Amino acid sequence: MSEQDKDSKTEDPTEKRIRDALEKGQTATSREATLAVSLGVMLIWLLLFAEGSIGRFASDLAYVVDNAAGVPIGSAEDLRRLVWHVMPLIAALLLPLFLLLMSAGIIASAVQNAPRMVMQRIKPKWSSISPVKGWAKIFGKRGLIEFLKSLAKFLFAALLLSVLLRSRLIELPSYLNLDVMRALSGTGQTAQMLVAYLFIFMLIVGVVDFAVSKTMWKADLRMTKQEVKEEHKQAEGDPLVKSRIRAVARARARSRMMAVVPDATLVVANPTHFAVALRYDTEKDAAPRVVAKGTDEVALRIRRVAEEAGVPVFEDVPLARSLYRVAPLDGLIPAEFYRAVAALIRSIQNTGSTHVAN
Repeated sequence: MSEQDKDSKTEDPTEKRIRDALEKGQTATSREATLAVSLGVMLIWLLLFAEGSIGRFASDLAYVVDNAAGVPIGSAEDLRRLVWHVMPLIAALLLPLFLLLMSAGIIASAVQNAPRMVMQRIKPKWSSISPVKGWAKIFGKRGLIEFLKSLAKFLFAALLLSVLLRSRLIELPSYLNLDVMRALSGTGQTAQMLVAYLFIFMLIVGVVDFAVSKTMWKADLRMTKQEVKEEHKQAEGDPLVKSRIRAVARARARSRMMAVVPDATLVVANPTHFAVALRYDTEKDAAPRVVAKGTDEVALRIRRVAEEAGVPVFEDVPLARSLYRVAPLDGLIPAEFYRAVAALIRSIQNTGSTHVAN
């Protein structure tokens, strides 16, 4: 991506943009934070369980060594039996630590980002094996950051080992004169100190790295103003399309409305601007019901359909305007119009006319 493209991305990512990135497996993660958690688990194991586990392993191994004279190794089968005897001892020592480290890695990753199944990540991609893409990753901005982090970790570990082991080098020869358990105890203390310092350092690096990764991740998801508009259109619908849908809906509603005008009892209108069609069914309704109403062109269509069907049309400007504004479509007329409309209905009954002009 060019610098010009990056500069145009001035808008914060929308919730949909973030959700799509997470569904594609594009998350902000820190390997240093995971490593820090693993070192913390290893430190706990060294402090609480290592002495007992190593002690049991040393005792079991010492028994094998002390009874070496009774262990035949004259053939490959004898050697295989010896290995099968020693391997469970090694597994009993290392398996709990391995399980703890594996659990720590899973938990650290889950805390940073909720686990999710992302099938797209396992699909073959040319960019994964492309030399050009590979060089871009190595020598790009992210590659430089990863290199500096690795270099900082290596330099600190080297410095820590040199300082820590320098004070312990004098004590190492004295371990040769101690029994196995005391020598292992001294070595364990050195390991605890080393892992503790590494844990503190990596914890600081992991927190900072996760914050930086989160910031860079959001920066990569930033959007241009046009992208925000396009996404809004997709979410809410194109205004032109929505306008067209509303127009079609109104046209269909008018068609349905015009279809019931021939069944109306009467139409109240002013000369051109308003028209309200009423139907009064004494068996179904307590008062006349508005079956159609409209203004201007729609009002003229109501009048024309009514006249063609022989429905009486009364020209009453105040009544037509008031009914149009107050009476709801497909609803009964309000009580204040009962007397005026009743007079029109009586007029129809008295004259038997199909069209009455007032």
